[in-house]
Amino acid sequence: MLIRQSLSGRLLGDLTEVETHYRAAILLNPTEATAYHNLGLLLNWQGRAAEALSLLEIARLLNPTSRYKYDSALVLPKIYQSRAEIEQWRQHQINQLVWLEQTGIRFDSDQEKYAPNFYLAYQGFNDKAIHETIARLYLSPSEPFMTQPSPPEGKIHIGFISAHFKAHTITRLNQGLIANLSRDKFIVTLFVLEDKIDDFVDFLKACVDQYVVLPQNLPDAREKIRHFQPDILYYTDIGMEEVTYALATTRLASVQCVTWGHPVTTGLKTIDYFISSKLFERSQAQYHYTEKLVLMKGPTIFYTPPTLPQPQQGREFFGLSPQAHIYLCPQTLFKFHPDFDYILESILEGDPLGQLVLIEGQVRQWQDILLQRFKQTIPQVVDRVCILPAQSHENFLNLLAVADVMLDTIHFGGGNTTLEALALGTPVVTLPSEFLRGRLTYGFYQKMGLSDCIAHNPKQYVEIALKLGLDPIYRAEVSQNIIAAHPLLFENIATVREFEQFFITVLLQQQTYLSPAYDEVNL
Repeated sequence: MLIRQSLSGRLLGDLTEVETHYRAAILLNPTEATAYHNLGLLLNWQGRAAEALSLLEIARLLNPTSRYKYDSALVLPKIYQSRAEIEQWRQHQINQLVWLEQTGIRFDSDQEKYAPNFYLAYQGFNDKAIHETIARLYLSPSEPFMTQPSPPEGKIHIGFISAHFKAHTITRLNQGLIANLSRDKFIVTLFVLEDKIDDFVDFLKACVDQYVVLPQNLPDAREKIRHFQPDILYYTDIGMEEVTYALATTRLASVQCVTWGHPVTTGLKTIDYFISSKLFERSQAQYHYTEKLVLMKGPTIFYTPPTLPQPQQGREFFGLSPQAHIYLCPQTLFKFHPDFDYILESILEGDPLGQLVLIEGQVRQWQDILLQRFKQTIPQVVDRVCILPAQSHENFLNLLAVADVMLDTIHFGGGNTTLEALALGTPVVTLPSEFLRGRLTYGFYQKMGLSDCIAHNPKQYVEIALKLGLDPIYRAEVSQNIIAAHPLLFENIATVREFEQFFITVLLQQQTYLSPAYDEVNL
């Protein structure tokens, strides 16, 4: 009973009460693994990784199932105190995953869903080998895929699939492509995991040929997709949640591809292509992916820029001083890599009127952990760090508009958030990293032909941010240039035409028995 009550509380967000229930369940039955396991998962979600690992190890010893072993291996902090801590946890996870593979642990994705290794991406390293190891833990599907090519002159059937087709970043990034694909050439089906009710869903339902809600049961979900016989299955994201990851471990269409909704390789042999852009990637980027990397000329999105809600709110609405220079960094808190602290400290030290504004995390413990780190790493300026409550989308846009400068986090930067800021003319300072997840803002600027806000090292990042923060005339000039370049970045139909050519080409190659070898120079 206590475990059922605590699960209910967790869904409602009352994490303190949930923890109390789990601990009470452990006291009542200290040899029952379930309560240890559930409490460990809860503490891991809160960012209390060391405590979580201890509990999950107890659960694994009491009940050494594949799931318990895997969940123990995947424990990672949400926010790290130092680069050394990152390296320690990373090595621990590598050791655990190698041990799982060597001991013969395998997962049957026909029967169970396992959480993907989502938080690994925020460490700032090449994660390809780790994702390949996880992929090898999955058993091959029980039923082989039987290809059913489309008629050579018929329409190509594209299936878009995600758990996030609703009021979500994934929809904002992909709805333009979905809506604007030529219906003379393509049939478009949307595969969703639940039938949400909001304006985004209404829009998607109106612009696709078929809107399919998949069953919760994995074998039934696979069978439903096979029933609709998509020629190409397009995952807008893989690695953010467990269901689409499990589906992606099997072959459900002749061609299967993914794009940068979660901008990391899947490690899965069943995914043929990773769709990215020449604007984003470095010259040797193929080494970051198990999929064939497709480099489009455009930014891979047909994005409609948001407009400010009216009446517009001023700084006082957010409790911010009109006199302060607002350096806004509205990214989720687990994007704040320890390497970023020096940059933040240098900006605030260089601007006595500067205020760093963040937005709270999904759970209270995340900001507690981050502030604890700031007190150690940037003690002289931590009193000028302001963490605002979570905002509605309308208020979030207002916040972007009242900021003087937006700071892009390093190693894993902004995507949709950057697009929204640029749409409002707010300058975004960025330092492109080695990997796609830290190069999206850079790529958007490349598309607009602008370089004023692109830094090439931490020192230059600080200099650019301070120039924007301290010089209102220069800031206004940069903002005007961003707005003038909007037509190059937003609602560019050339991106959709590029996708159409890609879909036609790769399906033709597949039907003529060519292995995935799409050459981006043909775009």
